[in-house]
Amino acid sequence: MPESYHSRPQPVRSPTELGQALRTVRKAKGMTQAELGALSGIRAHHISMIETGTTKPTASTIFELLAALDLDCVLTQRGHPLGGPPLSIEGIFTEDDDDFPTSFRKARGTVDPDIDL
Repeated sequence: MPESYHSRPQPVRSPTELGQALRTVRKAKGMTQAELGALSGIRAHHISMIETGTTKPTASTIFELLAALDLDCVLTQRGHPLGGPPLSIEGIFTEDDDDFPTSFRKARGTVDPDIDL
């Protein structure tokens, strides 16, 4: 079983997203649900239900799974990447970005600075 797992922090905003994230990490570490259950003290069947979003785990269950997977829980304000400034429209889209809407390119610099976006 691989000893470490390195990934970019990812936002989790629902029990389903949490389950998917836990499954991704568990599999990346080469662990089965039974192995994770043995480390966390949570039955494999319950882990399966969490990973599929069938059940909503309690906070204590989440922390047991995080500890068993050697993960931390980090709370941050939405739109604020870890260790960096908040994202802005310019930070999300750039002129070189193919996804940058043409209408934004035309309007750039013409937005009233007193309007909160």
